[in-house]
Amino acid sequence: MKKLLFISLICFSLTSYSQNIYNIVVDGGSKKTTLFATPTTEEEYNYMSKGYKNALDQGADLKKGYTVNNNIEAVYSGKYNFKFIPFYRTDKSLAGIIVKAHSDNSGKDYWYSLPLKNEALFQNFCTSVSELDELMLNAFVNAYFSFTRENITPATSEVEYKYMTTGFKNHMADGSDFKKGYKIGETNKRDFVIKGSLANYSFSFLPFMRDDNTCAGTIIKLVSDGGMSGGTYYYGVANSNGELLTMFLNEKATHGPRVLKALLQAYVKYTLDN
Repeated sequence: MKKLLFISLICFSLTSYSQNIYNIVVDGGSKKTTLFATPTTEEEYNYMSKGYKNALDQGADLKKGYTVNNNIEAVYSGKYNFKFIPFYRTDKSLAGIIVKAHSDNSGKDYWYSLPLKNEALFQNFCTSVSELDELMLNAFVNAYFSFTRENITPATSEVEYKYMTTGFKNHMADGSDFKKGYKIGETNKRDFVIKGSLANYSFSFLPFMRDDNTCAGTIIKLVSDGGMSGGTYYYGVANSNGELLTMFLNEKATHGPRVLKALLQAYVKYTLDN
């Protein structure tokens, strides 16, 4: 579907971290310590969500003091495609990610900004995607997860995927031993609570690490207190594009738009705030 030269959303180093956008968004000689060091400013957020599009439409120059990686191929999901464009400062730090979304249904383009480490601006992003219909919202989630699977090796095996989706859940429920040769990456696991109008959603992102410190994938634990979607659910996110990732993408789509919106918000925070 796509071969991203881009770089990655949260894999600072595949030998010690899980999903990370580092090997997708790293720019030249930039390092983790500088790449994600500076939060997105309001001016940068506004440029990513509005100014960049206006510059393209007007044939204007890119904002002074910044560069973009516009060479990453779009990710297709159904009748939608999403182009993720890293936006850098001249010191090689990442200011955020510009998202150009296109709908074949409407023929229109939509622009979004994914900010780093700025809660107020993150809420602006949440508001901007809250108006999406379920089809486009699901496509956005699919595209973002697919985008962050690029350049990750070795890929998840079928046995590893089964453990992430079933074995780990049983381990938590019945006290059975954790799978030999594996561990949860304590350094990079994160918990997020996304509050909704009808329910609150608690997400735990648990890197599933091999003993050689390569990442086999990410276990997601979702706890919902809603009347219609309440319960505890476990998902396995494979470290590759293909059949195993598609199984996750299909499964999470069964929970409806409220859970999809919460999942997108939580995963963006996980990848960019980690």
